Amino acid sequence: MSLQDPLNTFGAEFLEKFPPKKAAVMQRATDSLVEEFKTKHLLQVGNQEPDFSLPNAVGENIRLRDRLAQGAVILTFYRGVWCPYCNLELRAYQQVLPQIHSLGASLIAVSRP
Repeated sequence: MSLQDPLNTFGAEFLEKFPPKKAAVMQRATDSLVEEFKTKHLLQVGNQEPDFSLPNAVGENIRLRDRLAQGAVILTFYRGVWCPYCNLELRAYQQVLPQIHSLGASLIAVSRP
């Protein structure tokens, strides 16, 4: 199952809870964000990212450069437990984490405390 399936289900169920006018406003805002995202300059394969060091969940510092020296890195940004989309994304990554590791890659999810 892809991440898109649970995202579509969540979005449809979420919008069903709102009056049609409010749901239409939210859908237009979502559509606008999707279009804006398409125009952003995003990192591409081979681009250099800035190095950083941040504490992990148990307080140990993790440095991006060190992880990259061990293999590919999937870097994602987690807005917080309150974000249902972020939670869906992390669950999807959790499901494929064995495959990520088997390819010699690691996953880093960055969040603010």
